[in-house]
Amino acid sequence: MNILIEGVCKSFDNINVLNNINLKIDEGEVFALVGPNGSGKTTLIRILLNIYNKDSGKVFIDDIDIGDKKNEYIKTKIGFLLDNIGLFKDLTAIENLEFFHRIYNKNYNPEKRKKELEKLIDLVSLSENKNKKINFFSRGMKQRLCIARALVNNPELIILDEPLRGLDLEGKFAVREIIEKLSKENRTIFINSHNLDEVERIASKIAFIKDGSILEFGSTQKIIEKYSKNRYKLKLTAPEKYEEMTKYKNDISVLKNGDLIEIEINNKELDLYEIIDKEDIVYCDKIKSSLEDIYKEVMSNV
Repeated sequence: MNILIEGVCKSFDNINVLNNINLKIDEGEVFALVGPNGSGKTTLIRILLNIYNKDSGKVFIDDIDIGDKKNEYIKTKIGFLLDNIGLFKDLTAIENLEFFHRIYNKNYNPEKRKKELEKLIDLVSLSENKNKKINFFSRGMKQRLCIARALVNNPELIILDEPLRGLDLEGKFAVREIIEKLSKENRTIFINSHNLDEVERIASKIAFIKDGSILEFGSTQKIIEKYSKNRYKLKLTAPEKYEEMTKYKNDISVLKNGDLIEIEINNKELDLYEIIDKEDIVYCDKIKSSLEDIYKEVMSNV
């Protein structure tokens, strides 16, 4: 499923929460919306799900306006995980899934239902605990079960609001693996997350939002390349070669000294090989900015 958001605005009590939001997410992409608390992330998700009405603008899912009657069918192809876990504590993991599976699939062959539920439980690595009541599940186990619940209708669009909240490392690894598996099945995944390390690993497209406005949007890789500084790790052939760089002291900054140095070229018109001859370099590696570094820069430039 593809998503097209054009000029969407939303306010509560005369306070603007979303300001002219424009986004295009193609089928099969893993899209991440990142920003501080109160920036409008959850509001946008709830507009996508028709929980909130937008004040203006248009939203299309699979080229169908979400206000159109045809959207009732589109809804059946959407799975979602919101911030409220909402599981039944007195039911086992498999019983929780079956409850929601029956809502979407009322007249289902029992054997086929069982196979589909087993497949979902296996996907989220809960097979060994499927017949246990969830009141003693860890936060990570409950989160994985919620993701399985979001998939009971075999959705083509999966919306995950903070899927990594409160998880330990093992839980984050498990959720990342699930998202990677789903993306390989050409499902479109919309994630709202604060976890930039994980977003960098799994998201093919990203948008930065602050105070209800999109500050940057595009391919994750292209945004990283756009904001990456001219930083390099270098090892040179001889100590005196390092001294030769001092004549460029106004154009470069030495970030780290030692046998392997780190430099940043502050002059955008200056090429690395104008500072150092290729034959004097034993090792060279360009240092890419992390998504966390870029996030700080984008948010501070507003």
